Amino acid sequence: MKCKNVKKKLWRYHEGELADRDRLQIQQHLDKCPDCARLSESFASFLTPPEKIAPVTPPPRLWEKIYLKIEDYENSLNPLSHFIEQLPHLVTIGLFVVIFFVSVFIGIYLGSYPDNLSKNQLRENVSISIYEEFSRDTYIDSFDDLPPFSIGSVYLTLQYE
Repeated sequence: MKCKNVKKKLWRYHEGELADRDRLQIQQHLDKCPDCARLSESFASFLTPPEKIAPVTPPPRLWEKIYLKIEDYENSLNPLSHFIEQLPHLVTIGLFVVIFFVSVFIGIYLGSYPDNLSKNQLRENVSISIYEEFSRDTYIDSFDDLPPFSIGSVYLTLQYE
C-alpha cells in the first residue's frame, strides 16, 4: 500500500473502523515506512480509548455563567435590545394610560351640561320630555293613568318643580 493511501486511512485505522484486510496491509506498511509510523504514533497520542478517559464534572452554575456571557455578547451587539425586551410592558402601560384618558374625556363630555341655560330652557331644548325620559328609564309607563294625588303622581310633580 502506498503512503498516500495509508495517510488517508490512518485515522480510521486507529478508530478501528477498517476491514481486517486493510488493517493488516496498513500494519505491514507501518512496519516498513518510518514516516508513516511516526504519523501513526502522533495520531495514537491524540486518541485515547473512552474507557481510559476520566469523567469530567463541570463546575457548579456553569450553564448560568455561559448563559450570562451569551446574553452580554448579544447585548453588546444590539444596544437597543434592553429597550426591545421592555417594549411589550411599555406598550401595555401606554395602552392603559390612553384608555384611562379616553374614558375620562368621554365622561366629561357626557356629563357636561350647558351652565348658562335654566331648567326651563333645557326642557325646551330636549326633544323628549323629562316625564317620558323618566318613565322610559324606570319602566313606569305601564302606569299611564295615575290617579290624582297618588304617590307616583306626587313624585312626578315634585320632580318637575
